[in-house]
Amino acid sequence: MAFATTITDLLEHVPKGTALSVVTPFPICLLKAVSNTTPPFGICQMYHGEGLTIDVDGTVIPCTHFAGAGLFPLFDQQGDVIEDPDWFLTNWNTQGASFRERLWTYPASWCTDCDDWQSCLGGCPLFWTAYDPEQTIADAIGRARPNR
Repeated sequence: MAFATTITDLLEHVPKGTALSVVTPFPICLLKAVSNTTPPFGICQMYHGEGLTIDVDGTVIPCTHFAGAGLFPLFDQQGDVIEDPDWFLTNWNTQGASFRERLWTYPASWCTDCDDWQSCLGGCPLFWTAYDPEQTIADAIGRARPNR
């Protein structure tokens, strides 16, 4: 878990009393596995639709890590900004909500029973496109991988 060790090493140098909230792609259990120091964690805005990012081409994307994976455009075919709030909310509450719904399927099977679930949510779903959540978390918390 070299990536988790690096993060926790960096956090140990943050001066005491510094206001800090960390949003990280790693689930909290991975950081706890390598350090006793865990900062307050912020929840990724993608899960609850509390923010958005606009890509360079003017499309709404779920977060900066999803560049090129637009949910819907903010410009019409003539290149003018679509200024209708109802149109935006309809797209945000359909295409955006559909995307957010798929996010909730990524964590490992025991994440929802974890004490840190509310502040962690199993880490970034994009992280799990590169790592197997069941095996990675099993290794971190020292448990056998669940049978499926």
